[in-house]
Amino acid sequence: MEENRKKINNMVQEIQISEELQEKLASTTSDVQVLQSELKQVKEMDRWTQKNESLRFGSDFLEKTYLCCSH
Repeated sequence: MEENRKKINNMVQEIQISEELQEKLASTTSDVQVLQSELKQVKEMDRWTQKNESLRFGSDFLEKTYLCCSH
């Protein structure tokens, strides 16, 4: 009888530990999803910034070429 009680207590403890781990895993998974979303936004912003810089430098070059050669 005592042996069965110990086994049941051990099982209850394992279940509690398992539930705690599931909660931590869910929280970690949520954090990972947030970080992935933020990384995606940063990459899109970086692409947008690079594209704008390239357009700006290209237009500066065209403007300088026009000013240089139009005299």
